[in-house]
Amino acid sequence: MLALARLAERAEIESWPATWQRALRAKYPADEVAGLGARAGDGIRALLSHRNAFADAHFAVDVGLLRGHAVSIDQLRAIAEQLLVDALEPLAELTADQSRESITTPNIKR
Repeated sequence: MLALARLAERAEIESWPATWQRALRAKYPADEVAGLGARAGDGIRALLSHRNAFADAHFAVDVGLLRGHAVSIDQLRAIAEQLLVDALEPLAELTADQSRESITTPNIKR
């Protein structure tokens, strides 16, 4: 995901939460969507908090999708932090909003 975030334009990344929300709603029961959205950034946060794991991730993208892009480990860390702000935190907000709407809006069949 970090490599894709580096290769994508910021406007594209900002569109990811709505796409992910639709995918979650299509594939999971409504009562699970908010929890899944809230936890979506957990892996990136864990990666950011473990220096060795982040170094491994940097190596993986440096020899993989980002080969030849000369992305430093500090740049990759900034990409991860920006991904949280631009996509993962908004996803959590979107899915939480959806959960609140499903609780407050009665399911009326006409």
